[in-house]
Amino acid sequence: MMTGNKKLNLRPGLFNVVMVPKSVVKLIKSLQIKKYRMQEKLFLVEGKKSILEVAHSDYKIVKIIATSAFIEENNGLVSNEDTFRATEKELSSWGSLKNNNSAIAIVKQMENDIVTPINKEEWVLALCDIKDPGNLGTILRTADWYGIKNVVASPECVDYYNPRAVQASMGSFTRIQYFTTPLLPFLHHLDRPVYGADMHGMSVYEVNPDRAGVVLLGSESHGLPSSLDEVISQRITIPRIGGAESLNVAVSSAIILDNFIGKH
Repeated sequence: MMTGNKKLNLRPGLFNVVMVPKSVVKLIKSLQIKKYRMQEKLFLVEGKKSILEVAHSDYKIVKIIATSAFIEENNGLVSNEDTFRATEKELSSWGSLKNNNSAIAIVKQMENDIVTPINKEEWVLALCDIKDPGNLGTILRTADWYGIKNVVASPECVDYYNPRAVQASMGSFTRIQYFTTPLLPFLHHLDRPVYGADMHGMSVYEVNPDRAGVVLLGSESHGLPSSLDEVISQRITIPRIGGAESLNVAVSSAIILDNFIGKH
């Protein structure tokens, strides 16, 4: 899922676009459900910023449903026949955003495989059983901030194309190579140090990590499963100073990546 520098092909005269047919409204609503996203190999991107990120990436926008203002400002994101005019009220009613004053894009999914080999000098983020789509999107945004290009997730993780995950990533999903696979064989094959986040690990402030490796994050409620013990090189933790029972996994990802990558 690596991105290129695709230039927008803007064309004038899109104001002959038609109102949204019922079939397109039905498709928008169906793509909010994982079963139909998998079946159609499509997903939704909502809001101006995220849609323009997609337009500059290697993802293919199939249809745009947008306000007149968005269409006028962004002529030519897709062909006339695949551009539909809608009101802000309609966009907010059909999509997952409560207030959408720009557009909804229907986008083709990428294949779930490694597009380019993972460089041995790169950090990889591995996710096990992350269930909350907002957390997933924030983790992707954090990974993008720290320059991580490869994220691998267990099959139990929330769907990468969940609308809330896409929205929370704020376009970062377009710059990350993400794929889903059983973690144990993948981490064995990857052959590099794996740092597993654990309540009883070594403090992240005391660990001296390699120049590259894997940061492995588990769910807030269950942590990392024992089945992954054999591939974990070092268990790490963020020391608790106050009385909170746990730390949000997306926040944890930022603290760990800052200590492992940000200081190098």
